[in-house]
Amino acid sequence: MVLRAFGLAGISLALAVGVVSGNDSQDAASLLEARGLDRQGTVWILKAESKLNRALRDVRNLDRKVKTARKAAARMARILEGLDDEMESLKRRRRQIGEQLPRLDARRHNQAVATLNQITVRLAELHELKYTSEEPAEVQTALAAATQGYIQHILDTRRAADEVTKDYKELAGDLEITAALTELSRAQEQSLTLGPSRRFVKGVEHLQRLEKAIHSEQISLRRRAGTFLVPVNFNGKVTRELIFDSGASAVSLPAALAAEIGLTPSPSDPTTHVWLADGSVIQATVMTIPLTRVGTFEARNVRCIVLPPQYKNAPALLGGSFLNRFGYRIDTGAATLTLHRLDDDSTGR
Repeated sequence: MVLRAFGLAGISLALAVGVVSGNDSQDAASLLEARGLDRQGTVWILKAESKLNRALRDVRNLDRKVKTARKAAARMARILEGLDDEMESLKRRRRQIGEQLPRLDARRHNQAVATLNQITVRLAELHELKYTSEEPAEVQTALAAATQGYIQHILDTRRAADEVTKDYKELAGDLEITAALTELSRAQEQSLTLGPSRRFVKGVEHLQRLEKAIHSEQISLRRRAGTFLVPVNFNGKVTRELIFDSGASAVSLPAALAAEIGLTPSPSDPTTHVWLADGSVIQATVMTIPLTRVGTFEARNVRCIVLPPQYKNAPALLGGSFLNRFGYRIDTGAATLTLHRLDDDSTGR
């Protein structure tokens, strides 16, 4: 009877212990879940890890968009280069004919004049194709949008990954989390650990490789009368402060500054209409700056608008024809402009 009683008491005690352990185990699991953790195998990971996984999947689509936009921009560049080559060839031919005219007889003189007229018409057509068509600007804008979208996505993904990493660090030092994992490990007789998961670690490593293709630089701006001034270098020789104006489609220069960097409008240069700050509309010349640099970020053959000489007090603007070559973000509070450049061989594959 004593042994039987002891045995029954032992069984009752064991059952009681089992009930307590079960409750403690459930409480521990509930605590971990309440802290945003989810069990995968023997590892408790943050549910927020899934955001990084989704973001990295989206990189592939964004990378394809960048590559498609780059191909379109490359095709357009070849077209424009072909137009330039044809215009230069026609101009040389026009000069040659002009030099020969005084030595030609009447019949050949008339033929040469007719040829000159044809050349003039063709040059006008080429100017029209190159400078008045909106397609080159649209292609460049599409490339800028795709590049900016890709870069911004990588930056946002980095912030999300850093947030998860920070949360893991805090959880690792939390005594309640440690106790809960210890209780579950004891109750289930297996070693349970806190994340991150292997997939998250590999995702962060992949993100680091993607980031290597992005180069960023922060440029300090100067405030003046509600605007921001950016130091800009032209052709490696002249540096001036231009007003940052993301709403302007192109770089805009007063005639004096244009002349200083070697741009002098001629009657054969194309023109466009420009709206000034006071609402007036003027006719300005469309030209190309060989090299434009902000910080270490360079862009070649940047389209610019050269204003007539009488508008000498008009401000010089840094507009879309330069800015759209890169990703950019302006921090008005810190008065900084951050430029982002994506390598030609992005790694989002």
